[in-house]
Amino acid sequence: MSQKGPEIRFIAGKYQGKEGWINAEKKETLFMVPVIVDMGSHLKPTFVRKESVSEPHGPPSSYEEAALQQHPDIEVMMNKLTCQLARCNIGAGNDLEAIAKIFCKNLVKAYSRQEAMGHKASWRHVEWKTEDETF
Repeated sequence: MSQKGPEIRFIAGKYQGKEGWINAEKKETLFMVPVIVDMGSHLKPTFVRKESVSEPHGPPSSYEEAALQQHPDIEVMMNKLTCQLARCNIGAGNDLEAIAKIFCKNLVKAYSRQEAMGHKASWRHVEWKTEDETF
């Protein structure tokens, strides 16, 4: 079996949301990295694009961070959005407060629409305890 290197998580592509390791027995190429994917029932050695992997999450420091960690599909969408914004040169020394204001305005509108749905609203569960809560 392949040699497990550092732990990783998959943030894009076919294996998004899964966890695995860098495959220490193989060499990376200019665009690809050798990995071992934890498929649940077995481990799968393969190659993926470098932008498809990231370091494992540490403990969340906020409710919002916990939400992204516990719902990887939302984190994937957020990564796709930031990649598209970067294609517009947003983030290259621009005023990042402007894009943050636009995002926050849209988020508040979306939350209001969600609340207005009442009992027909679909909510996601996020486990989060503040520091002052006892365990």
